Amino acid sequence: ILPDLHIEELRIQKERSIQEDPLQKGIRLDIFSEDGKRVYAVEMQVREEDFHPKRGRYYHSMNDLDQLNRGEMDYRDLKATYVIIISPGDMFHDNMMMYTYRTRCDETGKVLEDERYTIYVNCSGKNRERYPELALFCDYVVKEKDDGEDRFIREIDERVEYYNRDPEWKKSYMNLRQYGHDMKELGRQEGLRIGVITAYESLQMFTSEEEALEIVCSKYPDIEPETIREWISGKSDSSDK
Repeated sequence: ILPDLHIEELRIQKERSIQEDPLQKGIRLDIFSEDGKRVYAVEMQVREEDFHPKRGRYYHSMNDLDQLNRGEMDYRDLKATYVIIISPGDMFHDNMMMYTYRTRCDETGKVLEDERYTIYVNCSGKNRERYPELALFCDYVVKEKDDGEDRFIREIDERVEYYNRDPEWKKSYMNLRQYGHDMKELGRQEGLRIGVITAYESLQMFTSEEEALEIVCSKYPDIEPETIREWISGKSDSSDK
């Protein structure tokens, strides 16, 4: 993808999570790597409908925060960041195999040297002759099989087959999926709790506590009334301290 950078050595982490707060949305990168000068965040998109142009912006922001929170530098020393999103389909419908975005000035067309690069790889792109090695990789992503034409692709296929047969890897993968499900459920529960408390406090301005509680319980029939009481009571206790 980036042959002009002449990358000699990479430190790679698979499926790295970056989350500033347990109750806030974080990101889980398929591959996170560094070469000392640059940071590379790689994400594989399985479904074209998951694409959103602000996903790359969010990934850049989280990576910048991650660098700063590790105490290595101030913002002037942030490493160049490459967010690379690989998709089986064409996100922009211009038939290109690779789309590279940088920050530019509308008036002059000059690039702002903030060293922020967002690269979208379209595995169904048409200009294959410009990226012959990438085209082979994209063929593998789409077909999920090795045609035996390239040594690097054979190595990828062998590694995929190895992990597909490895019970420990499968167990780790299932645990990771369960973790993601648990975090999503935690966020959903926290959102419901905040909604209940906000509704209750708003109703208290116009009615009694008991009537407010009764109305909230009727608005949230899927939540046990005792749970609603506990949430409201916990909010009141924390306010008194």
